[in-house]
Amino acid sequence: MNVDELRDPVVFARKLLKFEPFPYQVQLLKDQSKRIVVCAGRQVGKSTTIAAKAIHFAVTNPRTTTLIVSPTLRQSMLMFDKILDFIENSPLRRSVKYKSRTRIRFSNGSWVVALPCGRYGHTLRGFTAHLIILDEAAFIPVEVIENVVFPMLATTDGACWMLSTPWGTDHTFYRAWNSPDWSKHHWPTSVNPLVKPEFLEEQRRLIGEERFRIEYLAEFVTDEDSFFPISLLRSAIDFDYQPHLEPNLVWGYDPGGKDSMAAFVAIKWEGEKARVMRRT
Repeated sequence: MNVDELRDPVVFARKLLKFEPFPYQVQLLKDQSKRIVVCAGRQVGKSTTIAAKAIHFAVTNPRTTTLIVSPTLRQSMLMFDKILDFIENSPLRRSVKYKSRTRIRFSNGSWVVALPCGRYGHTLRGFTAHLIILDEAAFIPVEVIENVVFPMLATTDGACWMLSTPWGTDHTFYRAWNSPDWSKHHWPTSVNPLVKPEFLEEQRRLIGEERFRIEYLAEFVTDEDSFFPISLLRSAIDFDYQPHLEPNLVWGYDPGGKDSMAAFVAIKWEGEKARVMRRT
């Protein structure tokens, strides 16, 4: 590849990574904005597209650090594994100087690192980043994004890409989606030509309208649409919860229905108050 082809993220993805993007993915690959927010439904390839875009950034910007941040390490590693798969099956594997399950370093001095956010962002402190990718951003605590993530970009004039299914309107992800300073990409599941309309109609009937709007239409649901305020549920989640260390829990299941979302909840009693340890 010549220099001009290397600089073009779409040509880079096609020729080096063997990734043939759909038109909506091409738009994201070409987006040069430093602030990007992707509000997406399920099965649209947002993680795959961002993985290719992250590799392009690291390869074409020497001595930079890219952080992949998700609510849990497992989620961060899912995108990181896509990056590793792309690299292992391309000529770029010869430019890798260091590789582990969560870190990779290229010969040009650039790093890509996968990290969990935790409740307070302790795992992120100490890093200076040139690009931060917030995967499932709507589920990362606001305090982590605003007090830890954004300041990490101050001295580098770095970029931040947020991608997520929507969840609530009391969050940085929603504010970014409504801000004129962010470049926006809205991907309902129907944008993917591989997903049949019949499947979507089946899901609408099975999981109910509210859940369908979030998961497949990529629409924000307000507190007025929910029995419990989403802000309350979000504040109660313990991101550092380890089930083998917390055996004395009460588990419950709310089946929901066509007009409300189902939930599987673990509750720990602290005095006279109940604390939600996990909600899925």
